[in-house]
Amino acid sequence: MGEGRFPALFNHFLSHPRRVAAGVALLVLLSAAGLLFIPFRHSMEVMLPSGSDTQKAVGFLQDIDFSAKVAVSFSLKEGGADPAGLFAAVDGFVDSLEPPMITQVLSTVDEQQMIRDIGVFLERAPELLGPGGLAELEKNTTREGVAKSLRKKYVQLLKPEGSFMAAMIQRDPLDIQMAMIEKIRALSSSFGYDMRIEKGHLVSADGKQVLLVLETDIPFTDAGGSHALVGYLTERMEALPPAIDAEMVCGHLHTISNEKVIRHDISLTVTIASVAFVLLFLLFFRDLRANLIFIVPFAALLVAVNLAALLLGTLSPMMLGFGSVVSGIAVDYGIHVYVAVRRSSSALEAVRSVAKPIMLGALTTAGVFAAFYSSTIPGYHQLATFALLSVVFSVLGALFILPVYLKPRKNAGNAKHTQSQSNLCVPCALSRLNNPYVILAAFIVLLAAAVPVALQVEFDSDIMGLDGTERHIIETEQRFAESFGGGSAGQAVAVVADADYEKALAKNDRVYDALPDRLASFSAIWKSHANRRANAENWNAFWSEAKVANLKTLFAEEGEPYGFAVDAFEPFFQSLELPEVDPADPKDNVLFGQLKQRFVATVDGETRVFSFFPDEPELIQALAGLEDVLLISRTAISESLAEDYTREFGRITLVALGLVLLMSAILLKNVRKVLIVLAPAAAGVASVAALVRLVGTELNVMNLVSGIIVIGLCVDYGIFKVHAFTHSLNLGTRTAISLSAGTTLIGAGALLFTMHPALFAVGLTLVGGISAGYATSMLVVPALCSLFLQEKQA
Repeated sequence: MGEGRFPALFNHFLSHPRRVAAGVALLVLLSAAGLLFIPFRHSMEVMLPSGSDTQKAVGFLQDIDFSAKVAVSFSLKEGGADPAGLFAAVDGFVDSLEPPMITQVLSTVDEQQMIRDIGVFLERAPELLGPGGLAELEKNTTREGVAKSLRKKYVQLLKPEGSFMAAMIQRDPLDIQMAMIEKIRALSSSFGYDMRIEKGHLVSADGKQVLLVLETDIPFTDAGGSHALVGYLTERMEALPPAIDAEMVCGHLHTISNEKVIRHDISLTVTIASVAFVLLFLLFFRDLRANLIFIVPFAALLVAVNLAALLLGTLSPMMLGFGSVVSGIAVDYGIHVYVAVRRSSSALEAVRSVAKPIMLGALTTAGVFAAFYSSTIPGYHQLATFALLSVVFSVLGALFILPVYLKPRKNAGNAKHTQSQSNLCVPCALSRLNNPYVILAAFIVLLAAAVPVALQVEFDSDIMGLDGTERHIIETEQRFAESFGGGSAGQAVAVVADADYEKALAKNDRVYDALPDRLASFSAIWKSHANRRANAENWNAFWSEAKVANLKTLFAEEGEPYGFAVDAFEPFFQSLELPEVDPADPKDNVLFGQLKQRFVATVDGETRVFSFFPDEPELIQALAGLEDVLLISRTAISESLAEDYTREFGRITLVALGLVLLMSAILLKNVRKVLIVLAPAAAGVASVAALVRLVGTELNVMNLVSGIIVIGLCVDYGIFKVHAFTHSLNLGTRTAISLSAGTTLIGAGALLFTMHPALFAVGLTLVGGISAGYATSMLVVPALCSLFLQEKQA
């Protein structure tokens, strides 16, 4: 490195060690404190391509699932109080809830209110009866239809409850209103929960548990709000009588649990990596100052995560799982500086001698992480920003701060060099002893054997597999499903949206008309005003004077055998004339409000209307051609994610390879050399895929992310070996690569002890890939160099 600002800046740091130490300590303390204020966002959406149909679909699912709801199940302990005591405890719990934590509670059902609410729909049934309903009504007004209807009504009147049904039969002899009741019942059951009403409470089918559904304005992606909400509810659950058990089910618990697991895993990995690094450096270097090699990248990571959060506004804790991996990479720079300074009589000259290769290595690593910016997945942008900042700060710390506290060894030279060369691993010795042709043949055989195994690996596109929620929460949800049913699992959703409420309803009417018998749709009980008005006009036109006169005659003739009076159904005929259709939604109607809340959502000023149906290919195909309809199928989402990830990783891999090849070509300036340095990367990628297959798992999105990192690191190993061979350099390359691989494996290996599946997947990939890449660089690359490259004299 030429004369200029670097020596002046370096000497300035070197001459003020106390100021440097104080400044670094203050920066680290502030960064450590800053971790408490970083707005972490716990959401799987961070792993979805921005603007994709998949992201929209998952967002819509969150709008209609329990994303802002809490279900609480109450039950009696063994030998507990009677059911009346359970209901009283539930009511007391409800009375303790208040805004802003809980905005609405669905706990009891007023059966009289429910009857009144249903009555509103029955009165307005004709305006909700579409063309299909009129066609069915036409069949019922024939002689055969009337005879069938009256026979049915006669049988109903003979039953014990017949006396209570007489008035309804007089008003609805053709079951027009009864069809409406069936539609309401079908919509209620579309919630997917098997419940009944007992003393006004929602009770499980077995009668042992009572259900509350709580509304909240706190989204489950809000980590701080989730803690506050769960703490608020837990405090009130603890105040319940001792004989009462209560359990919560909500997305907020997943957020808290994931945060807890990730914090535990990060603490664990940092502890394991720290101890391992300290032991490694103490045993290898036998110098307490070697600990500084680890402290520098650790401090760099603390600063980087705070700056990344400041730049991006929020971070996903999942991305921080790469912290130990990045530290294992970044520590390489400190290793080179430490060895150089300890072997030189001048710290400045030592740092200047290694600054260029350190910068080249950092550029190669930065190129790999920078490739993630080509993705449309926000989580990868977070990873790239965090990693690049960590690499930059680690390089600066290694070049300017670490040498301040290292003492050059007097008369250093060959003695230290000889010592470092004695610390060689077994693979390095084997690389000198074995025949290069044998090594190359063995490599080709192993690679050929790994490729077929790797090609059998399947991709798991279910991002919920990366959910690290604790087991006891999953078990609670399973018990809830057993008691109350499985919710909307196994259902697909058709979504229409519009800024105008009435236009959104009109779009939903078109969806319902396509599959009226298979959809659970809001349109079954409430249509747009334009359609309700059109239905009312069709209804009035249907009941012509001739039609009414003919039907009265049929009722008289077919009702005589059953003893029905001639004017028995006069109430029905009096109700045929419809008044003007009210454009407004029903007011103070609890049933309507609950159904609307289930099927209609307003997000950012846009009205979204949902229709549910079985997740079956033929139904999805039947709706696929409709305009302005988004179909959300969990099966389709999985397939779409597979396509999205294939496209994303194809792009990222091409960009990463392009940047790596560019750096390699600039440094090596030879096609053969470039192909040789790719050998460790090829071995690393093949071994990762084969390892995933052998352990019986599937590749997931985190495997692919870390697999790209494997490519960059393994290429670095190849570059160092090829460069050392072609220039006959005796600078401890084998030792440097072994230490670099060892520190990376320590950081990655620590992830194998984590509980979070995403972090474990990263650890598995890096350990397998780096191990294979390291072995290839130690054994195969020297063999390839001796066969295909010419060694220059030093």
